[in-house]
Amino acid sequence: MLLKDVRVYKNRPLTSLINSLLVLNSCRFQGLVKSAPGILRVSDKLGLSGVSNSFIKHTFFKYFCGGENLSEVAPVMEELRAAGIGCILDLAIEENGVRAAKELVVMFCKSIDIACQGSDNFISLKLSAFDCSTTEISQLNTICSYAKKNNVKVMIDAEGSAIQPKIDEITSRLADVHNTESAVVWQTYQMYLKDSFPRLVKNLQRKHQHIGIKLVRGAYMASEPRGLIHDSIQDTHDNYDTSVKYCINQVSKGQAIELMLATHNKDSIQKAIDCIAGSSKNIKFGQLYGMKDDLTYGLASAGFSVYKYIPYGPVGTALPYLLRRAHENTTVLETLAIDNKLYMSEIKKRFFFSNA
Repeated sequence: MLLKDVRVYKNRPLTSLINSLLVLNSCRFQGLVKSAPGILRVSDKLGLSGVSNSFIKHTFFKYFCGGENLSEVAPVMEELRAAGIGCILDLAIEENGVRAAKELVVMFCKSIDIACQGSDNFISLKLSAFDCSTTEISQLNTICSYAKKNNVKVMIDAEGSAIQPKIDEITSRLADVHNTESAVVWQTYQMYLKDSFPRLVKNLQRKHQHIGIKLVRGAYMASEPRGLIHDSIQDTHDNYDTSVKYCINQVSKGQAIELMLATHNKDSIQKAIDCIAGSSKNIKFGQLYGMKDDLTYGLASAGFSVYKYIPYGPVGTALPYLLRRAHENTTVLETLAIDNKLYMSEIKKRFFFSNA
């Protein structure tokens, strides 16, 4: 297997390991995760939001997010960079109206300033943070131009199917302007959607300039109309793997595609690597910060281009993201055994080996 045994957490403090173990396993309790929004609302009404936010910051937030601001994120990025892992910086804002567009432009440009300190890094951008009027599309162009100037890529996230057509339209317009010498603007496809593969093929057949594509299984299943989603998880797996194979085949034919395989599925990663012939420089892998470190560090140690998706922002603003991540972990319990084994193995080494 390509993912050889790697001591992932060798440099992590013991307190951090214990906190991570507790946070990860608390996600097993679906009742706790589902009741979290109500608990937080009650806490706010009782004037205890400061206490609850402090608890969240030092537990769930610390596990799933890089920090509240870019100064807190910078050391996290440096640690990953030292391990050969790139970064996708994500300002954790999940709905519009939170901040004015001009303020968002400043914040995203500051993200770019941090991202450009490493080579080939990304920022992630949710278009729902903007209202996407003509004025705000101009401001999106400002962000993309600044990213291009600083050799940073802009990954446009996929969102709910109700607004995805508008997101696709705007992403294509931005890519047409900025993807002239390389893939600056990247488009995301959620492969749990039945129409995702046909849309992907159509886009690749239409585009002739540089293309950046991120493939994910999807993150909004709970709110999607059931008829739009594949009938089984196996259908989603098959659709994902088929799409990966198609894209890699197009790369082998010389099409200017850069591909990010954002997945926690080891089988999909192995199948992708089996498809890669010769150089893999156009193929990148990505996992969420706080999840599947065994895959991320294993890929890095094997010489592949791999990234961590690092959300950051004030605790209150990041709460919708945190709740989605916690809920997601309740649906991947089969992977917790691997993560638990890694944490427990490292903790045991600290107690039983003095030089560990």
